[in-house]
Amino acid sequence: MTLVIDSERTAWSKQIMDNRQIVTKLPKEGGLEVSLNSDTPWLVEILSDLNGELRESDFEGDEKSTISFQGELIRKWNERFNDYIILEGEVKATFFTLEINSGDVILEHMNIPVKACWIQEELKEKLGYEDETEIWFDEDEYDLYYYTRNNVELKPVLHEYVFLNKDPYPGLSEPNTDH
Repeated sequence: MTLVIDSERTAWSKQIMDNRQIVTKLPKEGGLEVSLNSDTPWLVEILSDLNGELRESDFEGDEKSTISFQGELIRKWNERFNDYIILEGEVKATFFTLEINSGDVILEHMNIPVKACWIQEELKEKLGYEDETEIWFDEDEYDLYYYTRNNVELKPVLHEYVFLNKDPYPGLSEPNTDH
């Protein structure tokens, strides 16, 4: 079963918009198609962090800063990990930054693939995963995260993906569109 989550205020979308996805309420062995944009307050906070002190009025062009996420949130189960959650998709962002040489305000673009997996926090120590940052499921590698109290939070994960992939020297290299 695939459900579509967008900016409409359904019960599912409210959980996503509030950055609080309850694991046991996700469909078993099914997915939620997630489509987020500037209607998602916590995603706009990530964009604001990317823009820093810069605003659209600082940029000479007509373009605006934007951010979106398209992907799927999937609940799975196996005997070793019980419920685990997979997130696959892509974050797209256009944001203002300063060109490293001239100091001019420029617009940067990034398209970042996201492959994340959450397992229960209590399994971290039990299975010896304290130092692990990646995990393999279904012949695929995912960045490893943990959920507590039956809640998966998307914001910290997407925030991490964005800032780990942000170009530290804007204007010196090609846009970050292929990872």
